[in-house]
Amino acid sequence: MDLDELEVSLQTALRRRQLELDRRNLEQWLAREVAVRTRDLEERTTAIEVIALDALAAAKDWPGAADAIQRLAKELGESVPELEGEIKRRRV
Repeated sequence: MDLDELEVSLQTALRRRQLELDRRNLEQWLAREVAVRTRDLEERTTAIEVIALDALAAAKDWPGAADAIQRLAKELGESVPELEGEIKRRRV
């Protein structure tokens, strides 16, 4: 192996190493970004849930309340009786 081949081989190894470092940095950035955006989405979902429950509590005699409660329960993965209980607590 002459010096030119050795230089090319070293440059290739250095490029591979840099690509590996770049990949790791991107993976770490992506993991942080996913965590931040997931937290933001969870906070917004909680806020929307509170607004929906407050609105249903305020709309006691609304004919569509039962359907809305069923749909909200399905979306939140909760039971209808749990949501109805929460709505009743908010009316007090």
